[in-house]
Parts: sequence; C-alpha cells; structure tokens
Amino acid sequence: MASVPRAGVESLDWPLMSNNITAEDRQAVIELLQGDPILTQSAQVAAFEQEWSAWAGVKHSVFVNSGSSANLLTLAALRETRGPGEVILPTSRSSWISIPAAWAWTRSRSCAS
Repeated sequence: MASVPRAGVESLDWPLMSNNITAEDRQAVIELLQGDPILTQSAQVAAFEQEWSAWAGVKHSVFVNSGSSANLLTLAALRETRGPGEVILPTSRSSWISIPAAWAWTRSRSCAS
C-alpha cells in the first residue's frame, strides 16, 4: 500500500543529504594542503591539550583519534602502572573494548550483564 502525503504536502521523497561543503570550503582545504601542513600532533594539538587540562583541573591530557583508541590507551596505562592481570568484561560487548582488553591484559573473562 503506497503512502499518500497529507493535504498540503507535495511529496515524501526527501533527500538523505545534500552537499553542504561549499566551493569556498573546498578551496580553503586545497590551499592548506598545497603547503606542507602538519595534520596530526601539531603544536596546536599540544596547546589544546594544555588548555583542556587547565579547564579540567588536571596536569595532563592526551587527545586521541577515537574512543576505541582512548580505551586502548587507558588499559595500556593501567597495565603499565599496575602490571598484567585480569579484566572482567560484560558478556554483551563490542570489539572497541574486547580488543584493547585482550591486548592489555594477560587474561580477560566474561560475566553476565
């Protein structure tokens, strides 16, 4: 059964997205990349980490590319400071926690969640 738009609605055929990156935006990126830019771990990242640390009231902050990398870094830091051990994970989980846990700890086991 085909759906019929309500009165006053011409169509329900809506685009999922439209191109919202302007020609001006693309030109700015092209100009940036024509030099030899540092795209990761630049002085700007270090400055931002310092600003964030001050705002958060902590000595240090480290920014990473994703939550998965943050999990891996956190578990690696725990292993380095506490030594290898065991981590207990929920039975229902994703690779974003399973892989870092398997890498960082000698043993991991599941528990019912």
